Amino acid sequence: MVKVRRIATLQPAKPIAHITPSRAATINALQKLGMPDNKPGRLQSGKRRSSRVPLQRVPFVPATGPAYIRNAKATPKPKKIATKATKVNKASALKPKVARKAAGKRAKPTDEETEASDNEDGNAKPKAKKKRVEKAKKEKGEKKDKKEKKEKVVKEKKTRNKNDKLVPRPNVTQYDKDPTFELKEQIPFVSVSAYSKLAIRAVLTKNEGLLKRLIDDKDHCASILLERSKFVPKSAISYAIRAEDSKMIDLIKQGQEKIEKEGSTRVRMEKNLLQSMNTGRANYRMLGHATRAIQMTRGAKEGNNAFVLYEPEHDEANHYLGDMLEDNISFDFIQTLVAKQYVNSHQLQSNIYKAVRMGHRKLAGKLIETYATHYFNELHIQALLNDKQALKKFMPISVKKKGRENKDFTPIHAACINPNDAYLKDMIAVESDFNHADADGWRSIHYAAVCEGTKPLQLLLSKGASVYDITKQHDTPLHAAARAG
Repeated sequence: MVKVRRIATLQPAKPIAHITPSRAATINALQKLGMPDNKPGRLQSGKRRSSRVPLQRVPFVPATGPAYIRNAKATPKPKKIATKATKVNKASALKPKVARKAAGKRAKPTDEETEASDNEDGNAKPKAKKKRVEKAKKEKGEKKDKKEKKEKVVKEKKTRNKNDKLVPRPNVTQYDKDPTFELKEQIPFVSVSAYSKLAIRAVLTKNEGLLKRLIDDKDHCASILLERSKFVPKSAISYAIRAEDSKMIDLIKQGQEKIEKEGSTRVRMEKNLLQSMNTGRANYRMLGHATRAIQMTRGAKEGNNAFVLYEPEHDEANHYLGDMLEDNISFDFIQTLVAKQYVNSHQLQSNIYKAVRMGHRKLAGKLIETYATHYFNELHIQALLNDKQALKKFMPISVKKKGRENKDFTPIHAACINPNDAYLKDMIAVESDFNHADADGWRSIHYAAVCEGTKPLQLLLSKGASVYDITKQHDTPLHAAARAG
């Protein structure tokens, strides 16, 4: 943009002789731009007129295009002075290797090019050629190795697993059986509780000599009725009953009586240095109503109390009695145990439901018929023992007779574990509430799930029974079937 100075316009009445030509040219230029003709002075109103003229801006048009370039003179390039080095480069331009370097391409020379360059030099040795060939081979091999390694890494990433980092240890012995209880390997003495549990090994391996040594060892064995673990609450006598080994059972019973008579002269179990901790007690008078036991912390977190739970315990008679019924021990062997007073008949009467829940209908029926007729009715026995015989006439009320001291299971529940669904159909015909629950929330469909046949279960499903029914322990029919095997 062209800047124009603000100049007050002067319009003399007469030509002034002392105005220079340059000054006159300036005035003429201002007049052409539209300056006022009147003289500076006061307005008619008496106010003084400003002598300052508003700025007029003329747009700037730069010279562009070829016209501007045409006027500019091109600066000549400096001429290169030929030196000795440039002459050498020009002379060697015929060689292919030098030509590639001049062009900036660093490609590998071919065999023909190397031979031509060697012939032109005349001084090249055969060793140099050999080195170049070896170098080329080496570079080719390195590229191939890098490519293979990259492909291997990609393949490993695709098939990556958490167990890939595990290193196999072939020197570690793998056992198919428990070396503590099921094998005959020598085990060093660790503690009284661990040593006393070797009675289970004596039964499983049928080693009467080991059992006798444990009974006679006052300094290391405290009892021969310790449970295997907290989660496997089975003792030596439980395994002996499962195997129906009456000789081993007699030895265990006699040995345990001997240990109990010795009393303080025999070694005792180690004391646990951890003590059970609590946050106090609460009774009815504290809050005016009954309350639950105060837990150690919220969220069922027990802290160190979890370690106190795993104390070694003696196997009570009720424990192995339940295992005996769930394992489907023969009825004759049970009668032998009752005759020897190893099993209490009253305890046997109140555990018959365990055989029923495992689907052992014949054993449960014979036990009811022999020891517990006053706890059940005739319809219970018929539903369990009958195979093809028709049911005797019964009253509709008999269908829901609750088994006393046996979780209140009814004849309908008993009929659900019989593979002949005719008995279940006869009972459903007189009782609409066929899927009722016992004391633990076991419904008819739970009992049908442990049956050796599928007909009772199919019948209940066709009548609208749900496979999602749960017990008080939140077990579905599928859990019951899985437990029964």
